[in-house]
Amino acid sequence: MPASPAAGAAEILREVLASADYGVTFRLWDGTEVRTGREVCPLTVTFRSAGAFRRVFRNPTASEFAEAYCDGDLEMDGDMIESMRAADAFEEITIPLLRRIALALKLRRIGE
Repeated sequence: MPASPAAGAAEILREVLASADYGVTFRLWDGTEVRTGREVCPLTVTFRSAGAFRRVFRNPTASEFAEAYCDGDLEMDGDMIESMRAADAFEEITIPLLRRIALALKLRRIGE
């Protein structure tokens, strides 16, 4: 079990986005930075809270990211055109059912 909620979130990011071609830096609410993907991207997504992270990763779609951004739950620094390309790339990631269940259980522990 991760040492902190942010460590658990970092683990989820690395696991889910390990195979992504498109690279994004995620900054968690405690300042932890996680770089994902194989390519460098001038985009940083900052989650303001563990709740914001859970909200987005319960249903990690471009629409959910956009809603969280509009609600002020996350910030995006960098080229917004690049953010749309990153969102498109992330939506192509497929996660098998058993792995999704395991990730959902990890996600529940974040912020407890």
